[in-house]
Amino acid sequence: MSVLVYVGANEGTSLSGMVHGYERVYAFEPDPITFQTLKSRLGNNPNITLVNAACAEEEGETDFFILPCRASSSMSIPDDDFIAHCENEGNLDAIEVSEPITVKTINLCEYLQGEGVTHIDYYVSDIQGFDLKVLKTMSPYLESGDIDELYMETHGDNQKCYVGLTNDLSSFKELLSDTHEIEYISLGRFGGRRIAEEGLDSIPQQNDKGELEFDVKWKKK
Repeated sequence: MSVLVYVGANEGTSLSGMVHGYERVYAFEPDPITFQTLKSRLGNNPNITLVNAACAEEEGETDFFILPCRASSSMSIPDDDFIAHCENEGNLDAIEVSEPITVKTINLCEYLQGEGVTHIDYYVSDIQGFDLKVLKTMSPYLESGDIDELYMETHGDNQKCYVGLTNDLSSFKELLSDTHEIEYISLGRFGGRRIAEEGLDSIPQQNDKGELEFDVKWKKK
């Protein structure tokens, strides 16, 4: 059975274009308002399981900080590099954090094992700085070779986007080096332009620390 796991599905815009290629889809979104839009868009599909929870290291509850652009909301607050980026863009309002709300958390690996998922064809993660932490909880699937492809939001090696969170490319490479290799890097600020890893050093830099964030596609070795 082909399985797609999408962590941080937001309103389901990207997910909608992917679901038809899979027999089972598991999508996770912690923001209750955003989740309602996701549910209205995809909730009637019997092959899709929608979960209103944040994927984290353990089951429970946590603070979730809402930003004006709700897609940038996170379980942490913006760090200095993110603030500096918004300041350079003349958009400091984008990082004005509201009072946190409380959201449910789950351990993704335990949840999927409970659902009887033994193999993941495609794993997508866009969770604003928590991608690496959650991926580490998926080590049983990684070590057994049971995730074929991954597509994850990643931060530049010298960038700190959210307070207390490490989500940089080098750390992903350290975790995945035995099982997966980079297929390409997708640059959001260039309309999703795809480059090889070495191309990161050749693109016009956002600042003296390099690219703030980008998406990386990995494939199993």
